[in-house]
Amino acid sequence: MLWWPDVAQAYGDRQEAMRLAEKHPNRLPAFLNVAQTFDRLAQEGNIIGDSESFRLLYLNAAESYAVLPDHAPAANAFLKARKYTDAAYHYRMAGMFDEAVEVMKLHTIDPDLAESITYAAKFVFTTKQDIPSLHKAWRLCGGKEEYLEFLQENGFEEQRVSFLDSVAEHEEAAQVRWDAGDYVSAILRFRRSYKLSSKHKAARCLLEGMRANVFFVTSYQNPSDVLKRLFELSQDADLSADEQTEVGFFRAVIDLKPKELKQHARNYSDAQHTLRAILALDAWTRSGALDDMTSASDAEVAEDLLLCQRFGSVIKAVVRDTGILDSANIQHLFGISSAAAQADETQAQSIDSQRTIQPTSFIHGPAVAHISRGPQPASKPDPITLPKNIVDDMVRRILLERLNAVIDKVDIVARRSRAFE
Repeated sequence: MLWWPDVAQAYGDRQEAMRLAEKHPNRLPAFLNVAQTFDRLAQEGNIIGDSESFRLLYLNAAESYAVLPDHAPAANAFLKARKYTDAAYHYRMAGMFDEAVEVMKLHTIDPDLAESITYAAKFVFTTKQDIPSLHKAWRLCGGKEEYLEFLQENGFEEQRVSFLDSVAEHEEAAQVRWDAGDYVSAILRFRRSYKLSSKHKAARCLLEGMRANVFFVTSYQNPSDVLKRLFELSQDADLSADEQTEVGFFRAVIDLKPKELKQHARNYSDAQHTLRAILALDAWTRSGALDDMTSASDAEVAEDLLLCQRFGSVIKAVVRDTGILDSANIQHLFGISSAAAQADETQAQSIDSQRTIQPTSFIHGPAVAHISRGPQPASKPDPITLPKNIVDDMVRRILLERLNAVIDKVDIVARRSRAFE
């Protein structure tokens, strides 16, 4: 048969290809022809049964493919030639990580290359995001905790949640969402968990989400989509009596329910809870309760006037306290923040006297007017950073304006309700 003469010719052709200069236009086509010839002859040799001969032919084919470089056929040929380190390397270079990992599992290869392939494969499999790929990456780790640490360290938050869900670790997946501020998704995942602690965490997450989405003035009768969804989830949530009271308070604020707000305002004022008191009292003054004073009994009017007095006291306390606007809780309620808290260390010192006004703030509109001397543009509002003293003065001025509006309203109601001589 002509197989052996063809083999001899292939070796000769390879020598000719190797003599060509590296930049010679015929060099790569020559090596491609040689590689394909050796590949074909190796397959024929396999049929003949001369195992060592066809192994060497595959090796020559692989080395010729590597010159091109054409990594995929080179890897296949190196594998058949039992050169496992070379096969794994070229599978990696071809992006064929399933094959590279399979070679690592079945054969011993260079340790440094094995470490490199393992690290790269974890990234490649994880980036694909589908569950089978995530599990492939997981199997390359020492265990579940090691893979979770890898995901967290490299910012794969979406994949971390998907992986935890896939192994029925719903509470851990929920915690990732909670930490990211995705309260609705977190609560739904907590509810899928069978752990006893999950229902309590779901309740705490619900309340934290509501606190994070209720703002002074701007949330009245204007709940965000997230807040609407949280209220829906609260209807069948497993809440304690105190938690139900807090949900009821937020509902009363959003819906401006005068009767409920009146009770909450009393309770928080008595408890000297400034944050809740100012929110409850302000919402109560905007709920129509003052208009109802004209038809109220003397006892009810007295109660309403007492609440107005408490409203004045809490507003004045906030206005007079020079440090209260540095409180993180007050800042969140008012939709402002210290600009330095959002900067890196190299910037913080230069802007520590500034505040950022979020679009959710009741002073955002006046702040826009301050910097543009005109109306707010129709586009989506952006946060505004202004000097701290300007922001604080703006907050105090508008709070006093709201107090004066209440005083004026009470005066008008009194004039309409009493005869004056």
